[in-house]
Amino acid sequence: MPLDLKGSWLVEMVSKTLHSAYFYVALSLHLGLQEYLGPEYEAFALELLAPLQKWRHVYSQPPEPPDPPADSF
Repeated sequence: MPLDLKGSWLVEMVSKTLHSAYFYVALSLHLGLQEYLGPEYEAFALELLAPLQKWRHVYSQPPEPPDPPADSF
């Protein structure tokens, strides 16, 4: 019997954590390239970003469209 984790707070926390990690690693890579922290740092950041980008579809869910406005007539 498959476990349905949709809407689970744990899944939400993991998703937000991975999004934050992706954002901060990408930002640090950008800043590191501007200040030239070296090829070792660039290689480290790219190795960390690669699996996050590859599996982003798993931990990201597209936002649901907003409800249409109610008629006020």
